[in-house]
Amino acid sequence: MTNSPHEEQTILVIEDETDSFDVLRLAVEKAGLKCLLRHLISVDQGVRYMEGKERYHDRQVYPFPSIVLLDIKLGPRLGFEFLEWLHQRPDVERPIVIMWSDSNAESDIARAYAAGANSYLVKPTSFREMIRMVEAIDQFWLRRNQPRLAMVGAH
Repeated sequence: MTNSPHEEQTILVIEDETDSFDVLRLAVEKAGLKCLLRHLISVDQGVRYMEGKERYHDRQVYPFPSIVLLDIKLGPRLGFEFLEWLHQRPDVERPIVIMWSDSNAESDIARAYAAGANSYLVKPTSFREMIRMVEAIDQFWLRRNQPRLAMVGAH
């Protein structure tokens, strides 16, 4: 997976609160990001998307994400479970995973990093802060970060 800043990249948002996603989508538009947002509401949907199973099999319609923006509290399951699943699947390409949550509890932050998150962001409390967060994700993760080469099958 090598995307240049000029290619449209996909951000997979796993967030069960529609309002949070809607604010994020508006911030992405306001910031002028050229990316495709895909919204899922559960860990199970996220796993199926990453595996390209069921309705997500067509990678032209459901491209592999450059970034997964992952909430902690996703109904009956936690976002940590998605991270743990991803960590246990060396056959699945690893996108950048940014945990985002209302929580700034040290235990949540530590658990996210221990499970393999690349970053942990506390959800902004204003629209202006959300735009800044989106711009920071774009500048650092989509434009400046050099992704590691695919490790599938590597020893």
